[in-house]
Amino acid sequence: MAESPTFDQSFDELVKLISDQEVVDWVVERVAERTPENLEYLARFAYMTGLINKAEIRRHLGLDARQAKALVRRWYDHHRRTGCGLC
Repeated sequence: MAESPTFDQSFDELVKLISDQEVVDWVVERVAERTPENLEYLARFAYMTGLINKAEIRRHLGLDARQAKALVRRWYDHHRRTGCGLC
């Protein structure tokens, strides 16, 4: 299994993935400040837009499979309640 990236590596990788799709303008406020909350937001954005999968969520956020499943469920529940909020 690949070694988990550091916080900064994960943040940089997610920003690059999003930037490569030319949609970084949608998350520019989240990119400006490196916080755990913004890292999770970038992971959610990348997952919901099909840029990463659950295994990559686990790797970037340092979660086990159960934690990642619960987190994704929470993201979908939030999405159902409030809508996309991204576009």
